[in-house]
Amino acid sequence: VIDRMHRTVTEDFARAHGGFADSGLAIIGLGKLGAREMSVGTDLDLILAYGDTRRDASDGAKKLPPMVYFARLSQRLITALTAPTGEGKLYEVDMRLRPSGNQGPIASSVDGFRKYQEADAWTWEHMALTRARVVSASPHFGDELGSHAQ
Repeated sequence: VIDRMHRTVTEDFARAHGGFADSGLAIIGLGKLGAREMSVGTDLDLILAYGDTRRDASDGAKKLPPMVYFARLSQRLITALTAPTGEGKLYEVDMRLRPSGNQGPIASSVDGFRKYQEADAWTWEHMALTRARVVSASPHFGDELGSHAQ
């Protein structure tokens, strides 16, 4: 469901703003999602990370710089994942495990995330990464993230 939602929101967003052929947005699941232990009522502990891009702006009609592009795309994705339905919200999303918690940017570059983990993260943040896995990403970007994890 998360992967399909990610693809749908990304395609819709790209109609107006284009994209970055050399980058993408990855959804990294932590906690019960990352460990594949979801149950009824489990929230989604997420980190959203984007790859570094060599371009200054997206390639669409309404160009956006990378940081703004991925922040807005991430916000749309979270809005879609938390959409109210007749049965209640689709999911509760918890973004407190992202760098700098609720005060940090909604999406981080992979380099920025790595630097945060190396220099500023607390021990419990390192522990949370032991249950992390890429839940959704473009194939190329997912492969790139996999190679960084080794």
